[in-house]
Amino acid sequence: MNRIAFLGFLLLTLIPAPSSQGSLVIIFRPSDLNDLSSDVIVRFLGSGTIDTSLDPGSSNNPGTVLNFNELGDLIPSDDVDYTQAINITVTGQRANTTAYSATFDEFELDGQIDGTDDIDLRQATPTHAFTDGDTFNFDFEFTVSGLAFNLFDHPASYQGTGDSFDFGGVTAFALVPEPASSSLFLMGLIALGCHRRRRA
Repeated sequence: MNRIAFLGFLLLTLIPAPSSQGSLVIIFRPSDLNDLSSDVIVRFLGSGTIDTSLDPGSSNNPGTVLNFNELGDLIPSDDVDYTQAINITVTGQRANTTAYSATFDEFELDGQIDGTDDIDLRQATPTHAFTDGDTFNFDFEFTVSGLAFNLFDHPASYQGTGDSFDFGGVTAFALVPEPASSSLFLMGLIALGCHRRRRA
């Protein structure tokens, strides 16, 4: 697929329909656009309301560990776990409208040899257990040291299971914005941010 067309598809996918409970996107890109062996930058972007009724397999709440399962073969033929210490705080409102704050301490990409790679966000010291009716507003990124972008099958997109359903659907993208189109990509993300703020 043409990369500019892929970016257009990505931006359309990021903007949910007005009736949507929300959705979450995970974007993987190289830290150096001129070196695909450079470390990966991971970005989480999305907002909405957690709805456990959307999970066909379970009505369990996500809890303190967010497990986005079976995201496809993100890193083909690689049965290795990649972890990164992070310090990301997100905020939102519980179903009873009181505010919450949650701090994620660890990111893990679990490469499965059967092509069902998982992504986890963990709280080493639990600060909030995500539950039905919580709002979420994720917009953060970090670099995963030692995880080279050229391990990914790209450009590609995958749909997750597990807690992904509770968040209205999670899509993981691996892409390389070309230098000529990277400004388009950034402008699209800025426009998306303005769109989400108007909805809030």
